[in-house]
Amino acid sequence: MDLQYVRTRPDAVDPVCASSGAAGVDLAVPEAVTVPARGTAVVDLGLAVEVPDGHVGLLLPRSSLGFLYGITLANTVGVIDSDYRGPLLVKLQNNTMSPVEFGTGYRIVQLMIVPIVAADTWQQVDELPPTMRGAGGIGSTGTH
Repeated sequence: MDLQYVRTRPDAVDPVCASSGAAGVDLAVPEAVTVPARGTAVVDLGLAVEVPDGHVGLLLPRSSLGFLYGITLANTVGVIDSDYRGPLLVKLQNNTMSPVEFGTGYRIVQLMIVPIVAADTWQQVDELPPTMRGAGGIGSTGTH
């Protein structure tokens, strides 16, 4: 699959596929950013992408953000619809008591392009077909 992107700012960093088995491409900060302690920072990645029809782009944090720095995405996952053509922005949440700085070019998120299945129609019914699990929610299937 060939994908297209444009730089929305001149200092944008091109997407990087880090390995042949990578599920997505890594996206980096075009300039240094500091996320204040227990605070947030909005980062303009400087890119706009074309997500193919029938697909969705998912912006996910790279593992190092949480494991090494205590940083998460404020909205957990960024969803890029196939008809969106604007700049990619991410909001970083610092869950630590110290500011965290990322230097220019640091890869912070990964973009995955995923096929979607859209329902043709939605039908309201009086009840749903039963399953073995039923309405069992959090922890209902056990822990071991």
